[in-house]
Amino acid sequence: MKRFAARGMAGILFLLVMSAIQVQAAPIITFSTTPDGAGNYLLDFSVANTLGVDDLDIYYVGVNVIGGVNVGTPSGWSSMAGTPSFSERWLDYGTSVADMIQNGETLGGFTVRVATVPTSVQWLAYAYDWTNAVGSQVIYPYSDFTRGSSSNPGFAGTATNAVPEPSTLLMLGAGLLGLAGLNRRRKA
Repeated sequence: MKRFAARGMAGILFLLVMSAIQVQAAPIITFSTTPDGAGNYLLDFSVANTLGVDDLDIYYVGVNVIGGVNVGTPSGWSSMAGTPSFSERWLDYGTSVADMIQNGETLGGFTVRVATVPTSVQWLAYAYDWTNAVGSQVIYPYSDFTRGSSSNPGFAGTATNAVPEPSTLLMLGAGLLGLAGLNRRRKA
């Protein structure tokens, strides 16, 4: 029991130290999947601005969905023609800062129709400060952006399905049952 308490205290101490360290941030993009009734599926992408910098708003989102067709665009955003590297793209080019994804906000509705559900999708997003005059924009204070510049940082990553597949839930349930069995055996 003493060893467990010591490990618990060490874990709490580790979390406190990690929370004191300023962590670099990037947007978080996930997608959920729903059948569309015609044998296809809709992928609804949600974009969370977790950059931690006020006025640095996400205005561009691109996803690479092979064989996908853009069928949904959030209000205030425009659908763009795809490129070979990112098949579906959306843009809010400073027309309304209120429609952009601001610090701490999440926006969904970036919808793509596919015949087969992917397990993950590559994405790209750009942020910019549209509220200030040119030359006085907010600067992204970290060096972890993958494209662009500190005043117009671009981020790339991989989106995962926000809803676990049934096989994932089955494996989780089997693991929890196994742990419960071990705990029961230990008590006996």
